[in-house]
Order: sequence, then structure tokens, then C-alpha cells
Amino acid sequence: MGMSADLAGLVAVVTGAAGGIGAATAAQLAERGARVLAVDRKPAPEEMGTGGAGELSFLQVDLMDEDAPDRIVDHVRDRFGALDILVNNAALIGEGASIERFSLDDLRRTFEVNVIVPFRLCAAATPLLKQSGQGRIVNVGSVNSIMASKAGASVYVASKHAIAGLTKALAAELGPYGITANYVLPGPTLTPMSAALGDAWREHYASRVPMGRLLEPDDIAGGIGFLVGAAAAMVNGHGLAVDGGMLAVLA
Repeated sequence: MGMSADLAGLVAVVTGAAGGIGAATAAQLAERGARVLAVDRKPAPEEMGTGGAGELSFLQVDLMDEDAPDRIVDHVRDRFGALDILVNNAALIGEGASIERFSLDDLRRTFEVNVIVPFRLCAAATPLLKQSGQGRIVNVGSVNSIMASKAGASVYVASKHAIAGLTKALAAELGPYGITANYVLPGPTLTPMSAALGDAWREHYASRVPMGRLLEPDDIAGGIGFLVGAAAAMVNGHGLAVDGGMLAVLA
């Protein structure tokens, strides 16, 4: 059954959209009628659709480039003339070293991608989101935004806690302009990024999800889709767990 075109005419940017959660989110928003710009440092995937009821286009940008936020917003302004939805999804897991063996380069790179990039993109996008009058920011955190993880995840966990704090600050600052800022907390999700963690990771976390399976990118995209829709107009500064019940039994 197809989705309704409740986002018809709205303009959305989704980062980290060449695969996984970002690609699923971009596709779902376009199916609901949005004009979506998918952004990633990787090339557009061959299987990327055209958008269904909406429009789906792709911009290849390395988000770590200093001028990336301005380039993205300038592209949106020139092509669409507006911006209503910003989804900051691009992220790194990092090296996974212990607190005694972490590298400063990994710490800096992980925080650059997971925190500084979304911070700067939110800042660059704010003028257009203010013009919208119904702007929506969704940052992709993690269940590790509110809980710790296994040993070796201190850099990643710290970065995802920072996303929670950033989102709450944005909610307070931008709410008067009709902009909501929320974050999703995905549970263990089958993505190209998590695939690199191997079978042991999948087996470990599958046993910790009460629903009995790991999550799929479309599951997380559904949560993001709720937060950008009209039904969530007064949901602001909230962390929405899409985790199959994992936090209910562990946090």
C-alpha cells in the first residue's frame, strides 16, 4: 500500500543518504510527496528511485569540507527556493578503541562527522527553515545517546550524547520560529556501516531486542517520517527510540 502525499511541496535534505537509514528516509519522504535532496560523499546508488509522488535528487558532497554546509544550502536555495525538513543522518562509528588506546585523530574525526557537521548544517539551514514557518530538524542519534555500550565505544557514545544535547538546545532556540528539533535513537540496525562489525555484533544485539530481530533502515525511516509530519507539530526536543524495545529492558 502506498504512502499518502502528506508532504507534497515540502523540501527536504537528508545526509548520509547513499545507503542505509539515509537512503530509506530519502525514499520514504519522496514517496510522501516531498522534494528530497539526498546528500552523501559517496556517489548516488544505481538503484536510487526518482521519488514516487515527490522528487528525489542527489548531491555528492564531502560533509567534512569546510564549505560543505554552505554549498548544500546554496544548492537547495538555487534549486528549490525553500527548505522545510533537515535530516542529519551521516555518522561514523569510529575505531572502537578502549579509553586507554583511543587515537586523537579518531576522536576528532568522529566528533567532526557526528557532531560538528550536523551543528554547522543546522546553522546554515536555519534562515531557510525560519522562512518555512514549519521547519523540521531531525538528528539521528542512537540508543547510545542515553546509555553506554560495550567497552571500546567511548568516543562514539560521547558523540551521540552530544547530538542529544544539541537537539534540545535547537528545540529551545528555534521553537519560537515554528521549527521543531528532535532526534531518533535507533537500536541495532542492519546497515552497510554496521555490517562491518561482523556476525558477532549481529548475534549479540539480536538477543537484546525484545522484538526478536535487528532493525531495518525502513524501521528508522518510519520514526523520522513521523517526526517531520503534521502529527508531530508539537513534538519538540524529544528523543524517539526506534529500538524494538531494547531501551525498555536495558536502560
